[in-house]
Amino acid sequence: MKYLNKKRKKILFLLVDALGFDFVNALQMPLLNKLSEESSFYSLEPILGYSDAQRAALFTGCLPATSGYWTDFIREPGKSPLKPFSVFSAFDKLPIDIIKRSLKFGLAKTIAPIIAKRSEYPSLPLYNIPFSVMSDFRPTLKTSMLSPDCFPKTPSIFTLLDNNDIPFHTIQTDWFGTINLFKRPSAFNSLLNNSFSAMSDETEFLYLYLHMLDMLGHRHGIREKTFSEVLIEMDNLIDNIISQIKTILGDDLNIVIVSDHGLNHTEEFIDYTFLLNDPRFGSEFMVALDSTMVRIWYFNDRVKENIRNLIKERSRGKFLTIDEINNFGINFDHNKYYEDIYLLEPGQSIFPNYHSYLQPYAMHAYDPKGKDQQGIALFYGEIFSQLNTSGNAMKMIDVMPTLANILELGSLKVDGKSFS
Repeated sequence: MKYLNKKRKKILFLLVDALGFDFVNALQMPLLNKLSEESSFYSLEPILGYSDAQRAALFTGCLPATSGYWTDFIREPGKSPLKPFSVFSAFDKLPIDIIKRSLKFGLAKTIAPIIAKRSEYPSLPLYNIPFSVMSDFRPTLKTSMLSPDCFPKTPSIFTLLDNNDIPFHTIQTDWFGTINLFKRPSAFNSLLNNSFSAMSDETEFLYLYLHMLDMLGHRHGIREKTFSEVLIEMDNLIDNIISQIKTILGDDLNIVIVSDHGLNHTEEFIDYTFLLNDPRFGSEFMVALDSTMVRIWYFNDRVKENIRNLIKERSRGKFLTIDEINNFGINFDHNKYYEDIYLLEPGQSIFPNYHSYLQPYAMHAYDPKGKDQQGIALFYGEIFSQLNTSGNAMKMIDVMPTLANILELGSLKVDGKSFS
């Protein structure tokens, strides 16, 4: 029996990037605080990884090794559409890093879209990967995570919605253009209202991603007055969103609000560019510098101990053990994501890194058990009355399977317990 033959259950699903569990309080976020008292409200434990990895785990209910997805680019020499950019390798030698970052940003906005049109990929982000090794890395996905056929190894919530003929609509504020990326939440009221006006009132599942807390947290840190003001504005924006969507989908709207992780204030920036300038880089070893992790590949065993020691000397952290890798669910059957992983302790952030054009003054993707890494999961509405909030804790991979079970969409759960 198709879902549309059942009682209609309209849902607004808000994914608020970087809304830490501790940020929800009566002073800064009065609406969310009130909703948390009237709903099933959980502290949400992320997986090990960045925002895109959290979304993959959220949408599929799977740990990375099961879904096949962990980071937005993988190492696969000879198969990269970024190879044309290797002609700029000489610029890697420039002593001023901001010039290199600015050049990559400019190329990403001008030349990369042209090359993308001739490739299998909808877009080609250059990030901040050294030009000399860009041809070693390629984007992991060839389609949006919002596409029903995105993950070849497992269905996502969008697969189940599509299979059940449920009309759904998706909006992402980070798709509103570069000019809006660093704007505060209050600037998005009119932009979102315009997007809502284009949405059909037959929509039964609206997925809306709000990027602003993550972007502005990275930009300003979480100890500045600006960030407190941003939290208040985000609470007001969510209030406006709920009001607007109720006028379209009805007052009996069911609401899910999820945040993928919290934030930790950056106390110290770690510079690992000496590894990129090492004459052995690219020939005897390779690194991917993430903000809180160094992912390493060794091309001969002789360099392993030396490279490990060089990495450990510069920061506080640890190389992940096999048991930790298994527990984090990143135990892949290939080495395209890494051969070895060094994870920093909270308060440290690698910069320059392969992603950031600007220094991140707050970060996430540390050990997921950390108190300040916890996000939220809030379920508000009649259909969620059966949920049990005992313990008030949930894992990232539990959210969508819980929702799929309540909506009787079919099985989404692969990792962990069953929700049937």
